[in-house]
Amino acid sequence: MNTRGGQLSHNTQGYIPDTADKSLRCWRRWPAWVAYAAAAWSLMYGALGLFWTLGGAGFPFGVNDARAMAGETMSMLVGITPEVTAPIIAFLGLSGAVVALAMVQSWGKQVSRSIPVTFGAIMCIILLFVIPDIRLLQNFAYALMLYFGLVDWQVWNQVICLIGGLLWGASLLAYGRKINHACSNCGRKAGIDHSTRVAIAMKWCKRLSWIAIIAALPYGLTRFAWNFGISLGYPVKEYFGEFGLSYDGIRYYHLPWQAWVLVALDFAGAVLMHGLISRWGEVYPRWFPFKAGKRVHPMTAVIPALIISTLITIAGIGVWFSTIQAIVNGSFDSQDFLANWGASGPGFLFIFWGIGLAGASIAYYYRRRDRCLHCGEF
Repeated sequence: MNTRGGQLSHNTQGYIPDTADKSLRCWRRWPAWVAYAAAAWSLMYGALGLFWTLGGAGFPFGVNDARAMAGETMSMLVGITPEVTAPIIAFLGLSGAVVALAMVQSWGKQVSRSIPVTFGAIMCIILLFVIPDIRLLQNFAYALMLYFGLVDWQVWNQVICLIGGLLWGASLLAYGRKINHACSNCGRKAGIDHSTRVAIAMKWCKRLSWIAIIAALPYGLTRFAWNFGISLGYPVKEYFGEFGLSYDGIRYYHLPWQAWVLVALDFAGAVLMHGLISRWGEVYPRWFPFKAGKRVHPMTAVIPALIISTLITIAGIGVWFSTIQAIVNGSFDSQDFLANWGASGPGFLFIFWGIGLAGASIAYYYRRRDRCLHCGEF
C-alpha cells in the first residue's frame, strides 16, 4: 500500500475495478470534483453579492423578506440590509472560490491547512444553519400535499444556499481525509478491523435511531389527538378553526386530507428510522413490490435521511433561536406557552430529531458499506 495525494492506493486482491456506467462513476469520484463545484457556487453567489452591493434588485434577506420581518419564519436574519450585508456576501463568495481551489490545487499546499478547514466550517454553518429557516421544511411538507403557494424567491434562495452548504461540507470532508492520508472516497485507513468498525457503527446507530424516534413522535401524537377532537396541549376549537371548521364534537371525518398528511409523515418517518436498525432496513420485505427479498442499497436510505435530517435540524434551530430571542427581549409569554404547549413544544425536540437521524443514517452507512472500489479497504 502507498499513499498518493492523500488517497490510499492498493495493489491487493481486495481491489474491485469500477465497472459502473459513466454517470455513476462520476458520482463515486466526487472527491475529485466537489471542491471545484464549491468554488463555482461561491463565485456565482459572490457575483450576486457584488450585484446587490451595486444596488441590484433581488436581495432576499432581512428588510426584503416580508414573511421574516412579520415574524412568521423564525429567521435569524431579520432586519439586515443590503447596504451592510451584500458586501460581506461578495467578499465571502469570492474568497470562497479561492479557498475551495486551494483544497485541490498544487499551489494550495503552500496555504496553512487551518485556513481551508476554518473557512469551510464557517461557510457550512452559515449556508446550512443560519440562512435557511423553517420555510424549507414547511414547503417540503406542503409539496407532498401538492401546494406550492408559499414558494417564492426567498425560499428558492434558501435552496440555493443549502446546495452551497452541502458542496462546502463535502469539500471539507474530502480535504480532511486527504490531509489525514485516508482514502478520499471512503475515509478508511488500513489497520482497523472491519468487524470492529461494524460493531461501533451498530452501537451508535441504535442509540441515535431511538433518540430520533422518541424526539419525532410527540409532533405526530399531538396532531393525531387534535384530529380526533382531543385538546392535547392546544384547544381543539382553535385547531379546527385553522381549517375554517367549527368544532362541536368529534368531527375528524370533516377534516381535509391535508390534516392527516403531517401525522402520517411523522409516524411513517418513525417507522423508517427504526428500519435503520432492523432487518427489513437491509433486505426488502416479502410484501414490498418488485424488490421483495433484494438487498437495500445503503444510499437508498442514507441520502433521503440526510436531506430530511438537515431540514428538521434547521427548523429545530429556528425554534430554539426564536424562543431565546423572545426571552431576551421580554416578549416570551410563559403562561401562554404552558397552556398551549402542544403547538410549539414538540418543535423543541426537532433539533434532537434531526441530529439523531443524521447520526443514525451515517452510522447505518458505515455499518453496511461494502469494500471501497477506490482503495480496496473493507
